[in-house]
Amino acid sequence: MTQNPFQDLLESEQARIIFDNAEVRGYVEPAELEAFALEHDLSPTEIEELTREVERLGHEIGEAKAKAEEAEQAAAAERRRQREQDRIEKATAELEASGADGAVKTPPPPAPEGGAPENAEEGVEDGGSPDKLSDTDG
Repeated sequence: MTQNPFQDLLESEQARIIFDNAEVRGYVEPAELEAFALEHDLSPTEIEELTREVERLGHEIGEAKAKAEEAEQAAAAERRRQREQDRIEKATAELEASGADGAVKTPPPPAPEGGAPENAEEGVEDGGSPDKLSDTDG
C-alpha cells in the first residue's frame, strides 16, 4: 500500500472494475461513482479527485456523454433543417429563373351550385336592398 489512502482506493479491485466497465461501454455511470464514494465515505474533495482521475484515464461520466449525444442530435437536426431551407431556396430561385413572375397561379373558383347569382346585385330588384334578394317576381 502507498502512503496515500485515496490512491490505494483508486488502485483497488472495485475501482478497477469500474474503470474496466467504462472501457467496455465508453463511459462511467454516475451511479457507480456515487456508490463508490458512499461506500468509501469520500469527501467532496476526494470525489472531485476521483472524477478527475476518471477523466484523466480518458473516460467520460455518463451524464457528460448523454449531453454530448444530445448536442450532436441537435446539431444533426439543425443540419437537416438547413438542407431543407437550402432546397426550398433553390427551388424558388429556379422558378424565378424559369420566367415565372413569382406569383402562384390558382385556378378560378368553381361556378356556384344551384344557379345562385355570382353577384348579389344581380338578384336585387329596383329600389330593393342588396341584402334582400327576391325569390320570384310573383
